Amino acid sequence: MSIQDGQYKGGWNKGLTKETDERVKKSGEKVSAARQKVKYPAWNKGLTKDTDDRMKVCAENAKANRVYELGLIPWNKGLTKETNETVALVASKVSKTRKEGFKSGRLKAPDVIGRSQGRSGYRSDLGHFVRSSWEANFARLMVFLGVEYRYEYKVFIFSDDDTYRPDFYLPHLNSWVEIKGHWFEEAIKKVEFFHREYPEEKLDIIERTPYIKLQRKFAKYIPNWEF
Repeated sequence: MSIQDGQYKGGWNKGLTKETDERVKKSGEKVSAARQKVKYPAWNKGLTKDTDDRMKVCAENAKANRVYELGLIPWNKGLTKETNETVALVASKVSKTRKEGFKSGRLKAPDVIGRSQGRSGYRSDLGHFVRSSWEANFARLMVFLGVEYRYEYKVFIFSDDDTYRPDFYLPHLNSWVEIKGHWFEEAIKKVEFFHREYPEEKLDIIERTPYIKLQRKFAKYIPNWEF
């Protein structure tokens, strides 16, 4: 049996106890012996939430973080960096790390990571990864029209250390293109920041209506068009 064939039911010791299986018994004895050799016992050994304030805090935190029991609700749901100091601190550290990574060249545009609209993946006819079928079709349109393009070519860094990477860059027009089938709040903010902080850059946004017009006009002429 294996995980790959979908028949994996658990570890070798699932359902076994030290009373019913010799292997489990020996394994338990080894673990107990190893624990007895530890020079420094756990800080909370012998303590309970009723006798120690630290244990009480740990118990409260553990209860709050049982996301599975609470319906997979993350600790930061509903919080933003404007309303919560912890979220703000985490966001600041992440942004700083990403900014330093892009500046040093340690971080580059990923080939397989990111949220997609539609079907993401590698397209053999294009020779690169795309995040949606719409992006794939726009790239095919550029090839059909003989227009040079570069996919996710550059990362723009905003004054708040957030980043934005447009979908396409068209060198002959010195302009950027963003493909948007749906708008999320984060995407709206990034486009607004881009226009405000990089006013010299031209950004064209292709939403559903113009995309459908392009599809009706060119899809029948372009191989591998995705519907």
